[in-house]
Amino acid sequence: MQIERFFQTANADNIATLVPQFYREDIQFRDPLVALQGREQLIHHYEKMYEGAEDVQFAFGEHLQEGDSHMLAWTMRVTADKLNEGKPFNVDGVSHIKYADGMVYYHRDYFDLSAMFYEKLPIIGGLVGWLKNRAAHS
Repeated sequence: MQIERFFQTANADNIATLVPQFYREDIQFRDPLVALQGREQLIHHYEKMYEGAEDVQFAFGEHLQEGDSHMLAWTMRVTADKLNEGKPFNVDGVSHIKYADGMVYYHRDYFDLSAMFYEKLPIIGGLVGWLKNRAAHS
């Protein structure tokens, strides 16, 4: 599948080349961190993401499709010096991706931002974990 191939092969060295092959110029992209319009903004966003990570890998789960609209579950495994003491960690998410003429014009990611960042930071991570644990047991 084209979506899976894109994310399994993307890295810091090739993202600027891959994005124009996958996304339309007028791409609308949104995730819990950003809302972007246009391919250049998306390239910059992906470059920053890969720049801060030593390794990013995706494993894909359920994939639902209706016409040119796709919902795809994934787990992203990230290793980054500044997060989780440099140890790998996983973030589960879902992408909603829409195509027109074989190119992506809409991409929205859904994932737990606290699981990705806040829980991996010193001090703040402990507080977030404590709050989640307390909420789960109340």
